[in-house]
Amino acid sequence: MRRRDLVITTLAALLIWQIIAMLVQRDILPTPIAVAQSFIENFGEIMRHFIASGLRVTIRITSPQTKEVRTVTVMIASTLKIGVPGVTKY
Repeated sequence: MRRRDLVITTLAALLIWQIIAMLVQRDILPTPIAVAQSFIENFGEIMRHFIASGLRVTIRITSPQTKEVRTVTVMIASTLKIGVPGVTKY
């Protein structure tokens, strides 16, 4: 696919999304502009979760499943102030 086709397709998809969101007018389908604004406002939080998830996945893939691996995962989550499923305290 050429770059021009990709740009046209992306713009068409955004336009269709915008039109449908304006017709529906419900919170369940925000406009692309509202999504972009929210993404920018929450970028730091999103990146913090992205990094923590990436580190947990990397640790789990590269290390044997031991108590130490869980401890390191909890330490990472604690440092980034992100919860770990199944763990209530750090």
